[in-house]
Amino acid sequence: MRPSARPLACLVALVVTGTLAAPAHAATPAPVSQAQAKRALLAAEDMPKGWKHNAHAVAGGLKCLSGTAKNVGIATEVGANWRYASEPLYYSEDLQSYHTAAQAKANFTANNRSVAACGTYVEGGVTWKLTPVRISRRGDAAVEFRVAGVVTSDKGDVPVTTYLTVVLVGRHQVYSLMSAGIDDGREFRATVLDATDAALDKVEALLPR
Repeated sequence: MRPSARPLACLVALVVTGTLAAPAHAATPAPVSQAQAKRALLAAEDMPKGWKHNAHAVAGGLKCLSGTAKNVGIATEVGANWRYASEPLYYSEDLQSYHTAAQAKANFTANNRSVAACGTYVEGGVTWKLTPVRISRRGDAAVEFRVAGVVTSDKGDVPVTTYLTVVLVGRHQVYSLMSAGIDDGREFRATVLDATDAALDKVEALLPR
């Protein structure tokens, strides 16, 4: 990097006036609008071929995964739901934006603590078991949970696996929820993480922290 060509006298003037000695604090960013947040969600052109919009979220053990935090300080929340072709494979993204990073972090901590406490529970007549999953660093912090159960249908017993990943980045929380009527495996987990990373990349690219 080349040294600055600014004259020394100009630099001295900045110090004397206090510009360098006591820089002004940056203004607090304006809350993210719903329109901004929606643009930061994954869209059809971001999804691999075969994924289509779905009317609502579909996931095994969904109720406990919602957590119990009160979302204090939330400015806007948007989401989108997807299904892969006609297969029992579903993905939902939820984006929460808060007024401050401190509020987002407080909710991240409280909500994930409540989800982790779910353990084994019954929902919709099905016994679900939730376990934390180790996840590499993403954003400012990240957690992941796995929920598994067996659903009885007219086709017999169907194993259902759901992954929830939550990533904190500045004032935002990015939720990725993927559920499938299949036995868990490496390919499914890789698909979960690919979706999580795609959602996070778009939020980081389009929204101010």
